[in-house]
Amino acid sequence: MKMKKRGSWYYSRKVIEILSDKVLAERELKIQSDVKEIRKVFCCELCSNQYRTVMESEGHLSSYDHNHNKRFKDMKEMLRECSRDDRKKPEKQRQEREMTKMTDARKQQQIQQNKLEEDPENVQASLPAKTTVTPLAVQ
Repeated sequence: MKMKKRGSWYYSRKVIEILSDKVLAERELKIQSDVKEIRKVFCCELCSNQYRTVMESEGHLSSYDHNHNKRFKDMKEMLRECSRDDRKKPEKQRQEREMTKMTDARKQQQIQQNKLEEDPENVQASLPAKTTVTPLAVQ
């Protein structure tokens, strides 16, 4: 069996065929992608429908089915927003309560500091006295 040399016309012919096949395949892919781009214009993503002509596409856009799907989608989104707000509401209320507690505690701390700075002896008198429990006498 004879091996073909690289310099032979047979080898050159095969290389040309392979290259032309690649070029044709690339051209075919480009054409297909261009067709897809053109057809996207006639595609309704909301309804998942593909149309071939402008008339069919416009007819669909003004149809009851398309408008019904559009209203249904809007309604679902509105309900989703409302439910999201309802879920966030208790968390927000809890945070507000914590903030009011923190601000009240800070105010009390500032009041006590101001009293200490004004008259440290008077503050001791104004603090509640410790209560002591005395045992009752047994009769």
